Amino acid sequence: MLEQRDSQLYAAYWFASGLSTEFLATQYDRVEGWVRQRVAADKFMSVDIECAMRWMVALRESWVGSDEIACARSPVLIVSHDDRWHAGPTVAMARALAQQLPTSRHEHIAGYGSLVLLEAPERFLAIAEPFFASLPS
Repeated sequence: MLEQRDSQLYAAYWFASGLSTEFLATQYDRVEGWVRQRVAADKFMSVDIECAMRWMVALRESWVGSDEIACARSPVLIVSHDDRWHAGPTVAMARALAQQLPTSRHEHIAGYGSLVLLEAPERFLAIAEPFFASLPS
């Protein structure tokens, strides 16, 4: 999609992939407004496409090894969502990471995509607030 250089289409896909079907069906005018705002304000939408694609490939590299992950001592909350159209992180990726992190807790928010914070922040807060409250001060 980026190669087509259609920033409106790319932004619409990006939002649609991160939101639930129900939200898209009932709040499409709102989503269209977000698409227009992203196209107008987000510098990424006008970036050199080849550079952006190299950046996306680099993001998918394994930057931290299993040995380094296992050394983590801070509490970690891993929140996954339903993977609608993205390549990840998937629920399986989140579970695998949680198994490698001895101090982690994995929670899954079913029914929502990666933009759950836009669509239903209360669902995230129901998980995050008790986790942060349980941390030593």
